[in-house]
Amino acid sequence: MVDISEVACDEKKISSYMDEFPRPGESVGADDFIMRCAGKGANQAVAAARLGAKVQLIAKVGDDQFGKSNIDNLTVRGVDIDRVELVCTPTATATVFVNSEGENCIATVLGANLELDKTSAKKYESALKGASLVLIQAEVSPLGNKKIFKLAKKHGVKTFFNASPGDPDMDMSIVELTDILCTNQIEMTFQLVNENNSLCPLRPYPSDMPIVTLRLILAKPLGIRNLATPDIANDTQMILAEFVTGIPQESFEDAKNAAAQMLTMGPEHVIITLGAKGCILASKDELIEHIPVKKVTAVDTTGAGDCFCGSLAYFIGQGKFSMRDAVAKSAAIATLSVLKQGTQSSYRTREEILCEYPYIFD
Repeated sequence: MVDISEVACDEKKISSYMDEFPRPGESVGADDFIMRCAGKGANQAVAAARLGAKVQLIAKVGDDQFGKSNIDNLTVRGVDIDRVELVCTPTATATVFVNSEGENCIATVLGANLELDKTSAKKYESALKGASLVLIQAEVSPLGNKKIFKLAKKHGVKTFFNASPGDPDMDMSIVELTDILCTNQIEMTFQLVNENNSLCPLRPYPSDMPIVTLRLILAKPLGIRNLATPDIANDTQMILAEFVTGIPQESFEDAKNAAAQMLTMGPEHVIITLGAKGCILASKDELIEHIPVKKVTAVDTTGAGDCFCGSLAYFIGQGKFSMRDAVAKSAAIATLSVLKQGTQSSYRTREEILCEYPYIFD
């Protein structure tokens, strides 16, 4: 039996490492350049497989050099690629800048990922019904994602949605099909909703202000007020869940309130990741809590959120951990991933973790 079916974005990631991000119109010198296999879904699949999960990847990649090398990479890393298809559309790519603080900004071309649509999703029903959990993210066709979750629900398979990258036009009905919802991590820009529920970018914004956002996924159903001139908190690491829930954000308690609001949309569990500050876990009929992580000096935070979600899928699939314990263990493993450059290459194997932190698997 397969532990996890991952509906995946599989892409080639091109990373440049520099002291500071370039400003508009500016060219800066980079210290290093690395090309790797990546994609949120592929990253999550690799993270789970490296911990020992049986993971099958459902994905489409281009019939090109990038696509073929990505398939080879997944095979080496222990992911079942029998349901990865080659298509004529080019393989997805991501261009990444990483600064000296380990922060990153990313531009993605989805390419072949969008070929996994509603029609093609139907043929994976037999694969889905044999899984204990289906994990999706938002780098493939939203109609394909929704169809996958409908099929999973039909067969009683647990559904896990990593709502990243954020899409203000997201079909909100997918949240009703979601058992576990995880929001995104640190963002460098954001968009707000005006009184007419149309998008209006907020400019200018402080260039040194990292923002953790809940991605507007509650904006439309809740009819957020005009936020054109928000009162930004002094703490630049404060999560701005106000933009998606209408709840002013001044403390972890406010984040907990936002998570509680998200539970009303249907999920059994809601997780809000806060980067170096850990995460918020909200579960139905349970106390909402903040789960901290060990403070470390980050080298590269790229893919840490994917590592968290893949690890969480693994621990949930084991069926012996509480959600609180599964989240805490996954956050600890994701923290280890920021100590090395890269995404999949920074994910520890089960054996590597056991050598230093055996208690994580207890």
